[in-house]
Amino acid sequence: MKDKLISVIIPVYNNSDITRAVDSILKQENYSSFEIVIVNDGSKDNTAEIIENYIVYNNLNMVKLITQSNKGPAAARNNGILNSKGEYIAFLDSDDCWEADKIKKQIKVFQDNPNIKLVCTSLNNIVHKAFPNLQEISFNKLLYRNYIFTSTVIVEKSALFHAGLFNEGQKYSEDYDLWLRFSQKYKCMFINESLVTYGGGKRTFGESGLTSKLWLMEKGELSNYKRLLKNKQIKLLTYISASSFSFLKYLTRVLRTSIYKAHKKFKTAD
Repeated sequence: MKDKLISVIIPVYNNSDITRAVDSILKQENYSSFEIVIVNDGSKDNTAEIIENYIVYNNLNMVKLITQSNKGPAAARNNGILNSKGEYIAFLDSDDCWEADKIKKQIKVFQDNPNIKLVCTSLNNIVHKAFPNLQEISFNKLLYRNYIFTSTVIVEKSALFHAGLFNEGQKYSEDYDLWLRFSQKYKCMFINESLVTYGGGKRTFGESGLTSKLWLMEKGELSNYKRLLKNKQIKLLTYISASSFSFLKYLTRVLRTSIYKAHKKFKTAD
């Protein structure tokens, strides 16, 4: 049986070290039916030149580079999806890397469970002790915790289009918005195994970059719940419950980040 084509979408902005991410795709075990669509989101450094040279030097016919004006990761991912040929879509941010057996393990879940339309994994050596190796992520479960990190996702393309793509007008928590919409329509499966290294191993929040903007991310998350309530997709009590729990998590993150940065500063002073 011929392997189905997977299109891997990589948005990039000013990251000349993107080749690490691409290398992690090329080194996938027992799966070679993929294309890589890199969307240069208006980089102002030499990122595009590095990618072009990398493609030519390594004779990578399966890698496509698209350049657009700076519109943000949501628009870049959508552009990549619209210019893809695969039956499945995978996502990888330019500073993340896959483990060599990631695709193989996710594809097996699709093959063993034809009704599953999205498979994601854990990352950064995190394993959820309360979960079995495979855990279905329902809409109700996802409301209270986002288990779907975008760089871990492989999703059926036709289902993705039916659920709708990334909201380009939303700058924070736009991926969570998509996965909430998706999980209302389709079954999602979580592999309780770390198959992605996020940002070179940095924490998923509290360090430099997008994830350090905790309040903006929290506002984005709260707006997702508000939209669900407005569209009558959740009840008022669920909205209050999910929003309150989200805000408590935000306060916890702020506290943990403050402690982490104070500890880091103290160690530097030593």
